[in-house]
Amino acid sequence: MRLGTDEVARATTNVNLESGAYRFKNPIAMKVGLRGGPLQGAIGWENEATAPFQRTIEGDGESISFDLAVTGRCDAVNRPDGSCVDFAYVKVLEAGQRLPVAKKRFYYQVKPKS
Repeated sequence: MRLGTDEVARATTNVNLESGAYRFKNPIAMKVGLRGGPLQGAIGWENEATAPFQRTIEGDGESISFDLAVTGRCDAVNRPDGSCVDFAYVKVLEAGQRLPVAKKRFYYQVKPKS
């Protein structure tokens, strides 16, 4: 889908956390960031001013969901076709910790209308 500069596309992303060989210490904070990671900043996120935002889960098997909205403009074009690719960064933090014990990137692409 191509977006005009005044258009917005919304997506809900769900994240489920379960212990495996590593046992998470509950509660777990999941922090979602849109800037600050390597190569971040290409997409014009609608809710960029509210990031990073955080959700807390109490144990294994629980999930969080977060809504992200992208505008039809790229803050920086980083693809030869004139589009931009960026990611939301989810960091998993155990209670009282500053460094994440796990992290995951969710990639998004915006193709502005010509």
